[in-house]
Amino acid sequence: MPISAQTIVSRMAADLDAEGSDRYTFEQDYKYAINKSIEWCVTAFSRMFADDKFNPEQLRELVKVGIWQASKFSRVAYNPSDTGSELWSVLGVFPKVTVHPSIIVTNITGPEKSRFFPNASFIKSDESCERLTLEQWNRNEKNIFLAGNNVMKNDLASYGYLDFADYSSSSYNNPGTFEITIRPDIPNELVGIAYLAYPKPVSLITDVIQFPSSMLNIITEKALNFISYKQGDGTNLYAVTDKDTQALTSLLM
Repeated sequence: MPISAQTIVSRMAADLDAEGSDRYTFEQDYKYAINKSIEWCVTAFSRMFADDKFNPEQLRELVKVGIWQASKFSRVAYNPSDTGSELWSVLGVFPKVTVHPSIIVTNITGPEKSRFFPNASFIKSDESCERLTLEQWNRNEKNIFLAGNNVMKNDLASYGYLDFADYSSSSYNNPGTFEITIRPDIPNELVGIAYLAYPKPVSLITDVIQFPSSMLNIITEKALNFISYKQGDGTNLYAVTDKDTQALTSLLM
């Protein structure tokens, strides 16, 4: 269950001994402290990703699965204006998907373009792509024993994807767009992508914070920490120490 900004503000006011006073206001103090706390949590979680200590269940409010049609070049672009949220991290890429309702795939204007289907839901896929680095991507193309090769196809295919990059040029009409590339090639086919949406900052006291309720205390404590920074006690604004990360990990294990 998401956390309400009002709950955080009430707890902060109590700890600051500021209930019923105008010493701190939402617009000038609480909002910025809460949003900085959200940013801190994102940074801490990102460190957990790197240490392989992350379980998507911990952030279920932010886990999404969308359906795209790949471009002619077997690429998919993520556009926040399509999904309604910024991208935090890709959790999985699934070719050869079954969706609901069924979609009749049609050609897209421009070979560089992919397409997002907001009216389609992921049902299943028998395939999953392995995430590859640039070095692996080039080395794997003709090696039948490695994921992402372009030799073994159909039922024997072993899929891989290359992380987001900007391929735009004067002759590649997709300026400012970041795309993943899937191999073996799936030109104009449907693909499912599971991803973490970046949590939205709060702008109103009636907003909710897109983290699980188990994080109520840590978001409150970090927001109070940033209020203290504003008061000038020397708090390091964006420091994410080993102790902080361990505390967050222990909280969510």
